Amino acid sequence: MRLIVIRHGETEWNIQHRYQGQLDSPLTEKGRRQAEAIAHRLADVSFDRLVSSDLGRAVDTAKAIARQHPGLPWEQDAGLRERNFGMLAGYTRDEAAKEFPREEEGYLHGGVDYRIPEGESLRDVFHRAGRTFDQLAERCAGETVCVITHGGILGMFLRHAVGIPVEHTRCYKFVNAAYNEFTWEQGHWLLHVWGDISHLGDIGAMDDL
Repeated sequence: MRLIVIRHGETEWNIQHRYQGQLDSPLTEKGRRQAEAIAHRLADVSFDRLVSSDLGRAVDTAKAIARQHPGLPWEQDAGLRERNFGMLAGYTRDEAAKEFPREEEGYLHGGVDYRIPEGESLRDVFHRAGRTFDQLAERCAGETVCVITHGGILGMFLRHAVGIPVEHTRCYKFVNAAYNEFTWEQGHWLLHVWGDISHLGDIGAMDDL
């Protein structure tokens, strides 16, 4: 399977530095331009299916791609949702530090097994991302698939695919609307392209959850 994975375009909460998680925030004007730019880059790729998170920011990014591929099968998968930030969702970092200082401290320094109340730990997301993409590879053998997801899931999938332990400090970026490509070959993932934003030109992009 050939897999092209895209993070959604920039959202209002991205630029406000709010924890989005599984709540939603609309794409900014820049985010819509990013979505159109990646859609044009992918216009000549012959996809077998489009798969997106069911959260609005991923759906809106997927819509731009779908317009370039009339009739392309499109499914939504809740396994591709962003990390559940639980009680921190919707708050800026400063607001969370004031309202929930213990939980904010746990999120920042509690390690990969710290589970935000009502939410997920990093290890939870790591396992969910690996399981979701491995199942997709098994189900879509021989296909070319475009996936639209979120920064947290994308980063955990990269770790799963290339063997970066979940405990290691992040050493990569997951930029809005960047182009990332993998293949599934003989039961394992190969990384071909990561974080290519050449199609964004002057639009630019940010690395922020």
